[in-house]
Amino acid sequence: MRRTRFLLIIGMCLLSFFSTVNAEEVVKEKEPHRFGVGISYDFKNRIRREMHPIEFTIRYKLPERHTFYLNVPLGWRKWKDSYTVAGYDTHKMRLYGLGIGYDYTIAGCKHLELFAGGGFEYQWLNHRNQTISHEETKSVERSKFNDYAIYPKVGLRYTWRFVGAELDYRFYISERAMEGDYYGRNTFRGMSGYGAHSHHSFHCGIYFLF
Repeated sequence: MRRTRFLLIIGMCLLSFFSTVNAEEVVKEKEPHRFGVGISYDFKNRIRREMHPIEFTIRYKLPERHTFYLNVPLGWRKWKDSYTVAGYDTHKMRLYGLGIGYDYTIAGCKHLELFAGGGFEYQWLNHRNQTISHEETKSVERSKFNDYAIYPKVGLRYTWRFVGAELDYRFYISERAMEGDYYGRNTFRGMSGYGAHSHHSFHCGIYFLF
C-alpha cells in the first residue's frame, strides 16, 4: 500500500513537472520576437543610378502589427569606363546615410504579411570623376550630394521562427543639394545646385529576430 502511494506521488510529481515545462514552451512559442537586425539590397539608388547601396537595419516590433526601424545605407563603388577616342574615365563613389521608419501589417496569414508604411532618410554621396586622355592630360570633376527624403512604402514579409525576408517598394520625395568643382588644363570652376526630386526603388532583405 505504501509502495503504491509512493509511486502515485512520484507519478503526480513527474506529471506536474512535464506539464509545467510544456506550458512554458507553449508560452515561449507564442511570445513574439520584438528586436531584429537585418541587411537589404537597394536595386536603384535615388541619387545615382550607378550606385546600389547595402542597407543595415535595426527593428523593434510592437504587438501585433506595428514595427519601428532604424536603417543605415552604405555604398562604395569604383570603376573605369571603356576606352574612347579621347581617352577614358575613372569613377569613385562613396555613400553614407541614416533613416527612421515605421510599417503597419495590413493583413497576414500564418508566416506571410502584407505591410505598408513610410519613413525619413538622409543620404550623403561623394562622386569623383577623372578623365585621362591619350595625351596624358587630366581633368577631375568632384561632386557632393546631400539628400533628404520622405517616402511611403508597401511590401511583403515572410517570417519563420527567428528568420524573416521581405521585399518592399518605396517612392522617394527628396530635397537635394549639390556642390562640386572641376579641374582641367588651366581651368577651374565651381558648381552648385538645389532642387526637389522624386524616385522609386525596390529593396530586398533578410533579418534575424531575437
